[in-house]
Amino acid sequence: MFARMALATLLLTLLISGCTPAPKPEIRIGTNIWPGYEPLYLARNLGWFRESGVRLVEYNSSMETMNALSHGSIEAGALTLDEVLSLAQDGVDLRVVLLLDVSNGADAVVAQSGIDNPEKLRGRTIGVESSAVGGYIIHRMLEKSGLTLQDVHILPLTLDAHKAAFTSKRVDAIVTFEPIKSHLLANGGKVIFDSSLIPGEIIDVLAVRSEVFDAYPEAFAELTEKWFQALAYMQNQPDDAARRMQPRLRVSLDQLGQQYAGLQLGTLQMNLSFFNNATNPPVKKAEHLAQVMRSDGLLHRDLDLNRLFAARNMYAGHGGHRP
Repeated sequence: MFARMALATLLLTLLISGCTPAPKPEIRIGTNIWPGYEPLYLARNLGWFRESGVRLVEYNSSMETMNALSHGSIEAGALTLDEVLSLAQDGVDLRVVLLLDVSNGADAVVAQSGIDNPEKLRGRTIGVESSAVGGYIIHRMLEKSGLTLQDVHILPLTLDAHKAAFTSKRVDAIVTFEPIKSHLLANGGKVIFDSSLIPGEIIDVLAVRSEVFDAYPEAFAELTEKWFQALAYMQNQPDDAARRMQPRLRVSLDQLGQQYAGLQLGTLQMNLSFFNNATNPPVKKAEHLAQVMRSDGLLHRDLDLNRLFAARNMYAGHGGHRP
C-alpha cells in the first residue's frame, strides 16, 4: 500500500512539474548612460520586462560594462562595435543580436574657446576615456587632419571626470558624448570633430555571451521585440516617453530632443538591413572597422567575424513581426 502511495505521489509530482512553465532565465544587461540605450530603460519603466527576467545594470562607463561582460557578471552588454571587437580579441565569445543606434554627431571632440579646428590641437592635451571608441575617434580625427598621436598629448580620463577636466581647463579638448557633450557646449565648448564626419562608423550594438544566447535564443527574440515596441512608443507617445526618459538622463526636456538629433536609433528596418544574410553588411562593416583598429594598434589579431554575427539568422525570414 505504501508503495502504491509513493508511486502515486511521484506521478502527481511529475505531472505538476510537467505543467509548470520553465522559469525565465535571468538576463542582466550592462549599460552606461547614453541616449541610444535609453529605449531599454523606457521598456523597463513601462513594465515590459517585469515577467521576462531581463534586468538592466547601469555602470559608470563602457569600460565597466566590458569588464563585467568579460568576467560573466552580466549576460549581455550595450557597447560600441569597436568595443565588442576588443572583447572578442581578448577571447570573449560574443554574439551581436541587435543594432541599437548609429552615432551621427552624438560622439564628439569638444575644444576650449579659441580652438576651432583639429589642426590647432598640435602640442595640446586631449582628454579621453580609456575605451576603444575614444581611441578610435581620436585616430580618425588625427588622420583626417594630417596629425599623428605624436603631435598631441593624450590624458586618460574616466567619464565622470570629463566635466571637471574641461571646465578647469586641465584639457584643451576632450572626446566625449551625450549627455556630457551638451553640458560642455553650454559652458563655452566648441565641437571641432564629431561622428557625423565618419558616417556609419560609430555604432552601438547589444552583445551577448555566446553560451547564453545559444541556451536562450527565444529570450533574445523577445527582448528585441520589446526594443522595437519602445521605439514605437517614443514615436507614438513622444511627450510621455520624454517625461519617463528625462530624469534618468538628467537633462531638461529641451536638451533631451537635442541629444537625439545626433543619433539614429536602431529601428526594425535598420536591423533587417544590418543583419541581411544576402549582403552580410555587419561583417563588412566590422572588417573595415577592424582594419582601422589594427592600423592604430587597437587590434592585434584576426577575428572570426562570421561567428560574432551568427545571431543574424534570428532575423532571417522576418515577416513583419518579431525576429
